[in-house]
Amino acid sequence: QTSGSPQGHHFSGHGFFAARDTLLYSTENDFDNERGVLGIYDACRSFRRVGELESHGVGPHEAILLRDGCTIAVANGGILTHPQFPRAKLNIPGMAPSLAFIDAIDGRLLSHAVPPTAWHKLSIRHLAEDSAGRVWLGCQYEGDASEAVPLIGRAMLGRDIDWLALNTGTHRALRQYIGSLASFDNGRRIAFTSPVSGRLAACDAAS
Repeated sequence: QTSGSPQGHHFSGHGFFAARDTLLYSTENDFDNERGVLGIYDACRSFRRVGELESHGVGPHEAILLRDGCTIAVANGGILTHPQFPRAKLNIPGMAPSLAFIDAIDGRLLSHAVPPTAWHKLSIRHLAEDSAGRVWLGCQYEGDASEAVPLIGRAMLGRDIDWLALNTGTHRALRQYIGSLASFDNGRRIAFTSPVSGRLAACDAAS
């Protein structure tokens, strides 16, 4: 059990183990400096904090280590928060979400993908990797509830995001909110949920 986030940081709710499960990488918000980081904790030394990497964005939520063992994908939600203003979203008009691919060793930004400018309020939150190495992303829209924006996409290192087209009924049922993603059937299928509407759906990852 960790002793808590470092001064000036707070945890963002997700993490993953690496280096044969000896290191825990945790998404964190360095709120005074308005930047995201991945804190690194040594599981063999009572989860002592031993370093950090830039998330190369604002408001990182979920991060995953890809199957190559060398690349981290980070869902930078683009939303500024601060513990002095609990649950307040401080920069909705200027949100800048991104999906960052970074080097797991030195934290270099390898590439990043962003929604089109018109969809800048589409907060990228959750991730899953399919059998072809594509990273699927689930989003939560902070704009008008009536706007038909995509909520699910997929991308690879060095490529733009391909957005999943949903029929009108499914899109409306998800209520602009994807809460979690998971790959299954050996990565051939992707499941996604909307906890605000109590829905779960799945799709074929290839088609």
